Amino acid sequence: IMNSLKTLSSQIYSATTRILYEIIQNADDCSFEDGNDVPEGTRGAVRELYLECSDDALVAFHNEKGFQPKDLYAMCQVGESSKAAGSGKIGRKGIGFKSVFQICDRPIVCSPPFQFCFDTVKHEVFGYIVPSWLDSPGEHVPARHREHLARIFPDGSVAPSATGTLLVCPMAPRVRGLDLMRDLSFDGLSLAFLKNLEKIS
Repeated sequence: IMNSLKTLSSQIYSATTRILYEIIQNADDCSFEDGNDVPEGTRGAVRELYLECSDDALVAFHNEKGFQPKDLYAMCQVGESSKAAGSGKIGRKGIGFKSVFQICDRPIVCSPPFQFCFDTVKHEVFGYIVPSWLDSPGEHVPARHREHLARIFPDGSVAPSATGTLLVCPMAPRVRGLDLMRDLSFDGLSLAFLKNLEKIS
């Protein structure tokens, strides 16, 4: 397991721009609210992925329904996914998310009812597959990006009270100053594979 995790983290995703495509793919594969089950105030909301990158962190938010237990389980595996073959979902290998470890040692995920991180500083290589619960996610998010926590915690409470998924990847010292967006350019054809997302900003 240790050798597999090291290979995934250091060899498979050597191109850092691949991280953004993995995030886009994962967001597009999510379940979004439709019809009568849309929460009040979000009915008819555009299925959107928001990306933001600074010297401090890469941030991604998409307004999906939120994590299910099977989704968290899949993130803790190697080569296993909650995206079944024939489901029409693009990613099914269960390793795409792990590309974020190219730039980050402690990625943070908030998706009601879950708020956790994968901590490779504390757990070393097993941090790739062992989630750590966060009572106060804001303490681990760089100050300039904390405003995005309001997307998940709109009333400022500790318990999440909204839908959607927020991913925050504080930049590791080894990649500080890396401009992920610089080498990423979108055109109509590059996004033609998307099935759910209607907007990327």
